[in-house]
Amino acid sequence: MTYCYTVPNDGDITLDTHYLVDDQLGAILSGFSYDLDPGAAVALTATVNITQTTINTATWTAYITGTQVTVSASDTATVTQHTPTGVMLTEVGNLESAAMSPLWLAVLLTLVLGMGILLFRRQHSH
Repeated sequence: MTYCYTVPNDGDITLDTHYLVDDQLGAILSGFSYDLDPGAAVALTATVNITQTTINTATWTAYITGTQVTVSASDTATVTQHTPTGVMLTEVGNLESAAMSPLWLAVLLTLVLGMGILLFRRQHSH
């Protein structure tokens, strides 16, 4: 499962230090230095293995270094894990067995060549 976190800067000042915490995945960014200009957006992805239905709440907090300016946004995502039903495997075969083995290929070629030689001799003996 890949989570995509996207944050736009809808304000009028550049945000330069970022924190992103997901209540299920933990801290994703901590004191990350990046100039997010007004009107711009930034996206970050995190790939994890999800084995059960999960509800995540992520909070992105940004600061302007040397000031008291702090902005924060939170959102929630639900990942629903589905278990397939009505599927039954009756046999799992080896992929190599589905292809013609070199031995069987050699036998087949020998038979084809042998029949070709027989037909050739038969036609030229008359």
